[in-house]
Amino acid sequence: VERLGRGVVYFGSARLGEGSPYYERVVELAREVALLLRSTCWTGGGPGMMRAASEGGLAAGCVAVGGIKISREAGQDSVLVDDYLAPGASMVCKHMPSRKAALMDAGIRLTEADRTAYVFLPGGLGTLDELFALLTLIQLNKLGSRHPIPCLILNLDGFYDGLISLLAQFESDGVLARAELRTCMVANDCSAALNYLLDFYALVPRGACRSPGGLDGQDGPVLVTDDRSSHHSSVAHMPHVVSLSAVLAASVAPSTGASVQSSKPGSAHGSVHNGL
Repeated sequence: VERLGRGVVYFGSARLGEGSPYYERVVELAREVALLLRSTCWTGGGPGMMRAASEGGLAAGCVAVGGIKISREAGQDSVLVDDYLAPGASMVCKHMPSRKAALMDAGIRLTEADRTAYVFLPGGLGTLDELFALLTLIQLNKLGSRHPIPCLILNLDGFYDGLISLLAQFESDGVLARAELRTCMVANDCSAALNYLLDFYALVPRGACRSPGGLDGQDGPVLVTDDRSSHHSSVAHMPHVVSLSAVLAASVAPSTGASVQSSKPGSAHGSVHNGL
C-alpha cells in the first residue's frame, strides 16, 4: 500500500464475471474514476467485480492498480490465480482479517490532498463482511483517517434493496442508530457515483474525448479534471445519490406493517429511494 499509494478501494463479488449485467458498467466506472481522481485503483485482486474494477483502472493508463488477494475466492475449486495485475502489484494474504485490514488501509486519507474512496459493488457474503466491517469502524470512530472519506454503495438495479430493508428493520428494532450511517452514500447508477466523487473532491470536468458506451449505457465524456478554488460538498442537487441514513428515514420497516419497496426490475413495488 505504501509503495503503490492509497486510493479508491473497490469491493465486490468474485462470481459476477463478464456475463453479468454489471461487469462492463463497473469497468467504465473504474476507468473514469481513475481519470478523475488520479489515485491508485485497489481491489481484492480476484475475478468478477474485482477484475472489472481493475480492468477499468488499467484502461485509464494513468494510475497504479493493486490487489490484496486471498488464496481462494468464493466459487473457486482450487487455488486462485489471476494474472491481470503487473508483477509486484499484488500480495496474497493468508487470512481474511489481514486482507480486510489492508484494503481498509488502502483507502485511508492521511493528508487532505489524498483522493481515496470505498466503493461497494454488487457482492455476496465477503462483500457484506467488508461493508459491515467498514461501517463498524466508522460507527466507533476507529477508521483511523485524518480526513473524511467517500463511502459509496452502488445499488445497481436495486441490488442492495434487501440490505437496505434489513438495516431499516435494525433501526426499527433499536439496534442501529440512523445517524451512524450518514456518511455512507447510496448511488443508484454509475454516473451518480462518479458525480458524487467529483463533488466531494471539488473537481470539475474539462474537456474530453467520448467514452463508448458511457457509464450507464450511453456515450459520455471521459473526465479530465481541475481543482476548484474551494470545497463545497453537497449531494442535494444530485439525483440518485443519498446518504444511507436518509434512505432508512424514507423506508418503512416491516414491523410497521409495510415493507421497504424494491427498485429491482420486475418488482411490483417502486424504488427504496422514492421521494428522495
